[in-house]
Amino acid sequence: MFLIFYTANAGMDHSPIPRTRPGNPAAPSALDAPAELDMSGFRLQSFAAGEAIFREGDEAGALYIVREGRVRLLKDKAGKPVVLGHLGPNALFGEMSAVDRKPRSATAIAAEPTVCFMVDIEQYEKRLGQLDPFMNALFRILVHCLRHTTEMTIKNSAKS
Repeated sequence: MFLIFYTANAGMDHSPIPRTRPGNPAAPSALDAPAELDMSGFRLQSFAAGEAIFREGDEAGALYIVREGRVRLLKDKAGKPVVLGHLGPNALFGEMSAVDRKPRSATAIAAEPTVCFMVDIEQYEKRLGQLDPFMNALFRILVHCLRHTTEMTIKNSAKS
């Protein structure tokens, strides 16, 4: 279930804040074991190149898994976009807001024509409700730490 926090580095360029473990082709992916992953309730959604999937500050409505294409993640820093990374097939994104119900911490834009599996919040919460409460708490703690680390990295990059 830790696929929520690490994504495959297939199709990933290693921008300053990579969303994967750089150089580790064994990093788990949302779709590493499709036979074991129940995809019922997931919808396919297509995005044109340059189309916003969601914007920083938006409320969470869904989380996404890239099926094909590339997604660029951006964070606003003093009115200027900072590229957090590019995600390719099998990468999961939008999960932090789904876990902690806080506004989106970044903007996701289709860098090219992109197709994603979309998991709406209701479907996510239904699945989350089937987990041990300890795992729910652990996810929330990890997302809190990830949000904090991302913010600190952005702040520190502005100083250099």
